[in-house]
Amino acid sequence: MPRPRPRKQTGGEQPLTRELLQAVADSLANCNVNALAVSAGIDQASLRRFLSRERSLSLDSADRLCVVLGLKLVRGSKKKTSPKAVQAEGEVLEA
Repeated sequence: MPRPRPRKQTGGEQPLTRELLQAVADSLANCNVNALAVSAGIDQASLRRFLSRERSLSLDSADRLCVVLGLKLVRGSKKKTSPKAVQAEGEVLEA
């Protein structure tokens, strides 16, 4: 059975993916992809596919990469919704 072709992401990455890609790109000024993968204990090919946007990383791999890069997840403020109207399934409900 043929393997499905990987789907390329096209700039619409999720915020965590976008930040992780940027942090890796910044770190590559000081080391190469192979050294970063070894330091994080993740597969070099997986990291290369992530950087080329062919595949995403597992949460475990992303976590290891964040530790090596010194990144941490910080909760931001919640988006506020307008108290005047909320749209649900085509209807506008007055609040």
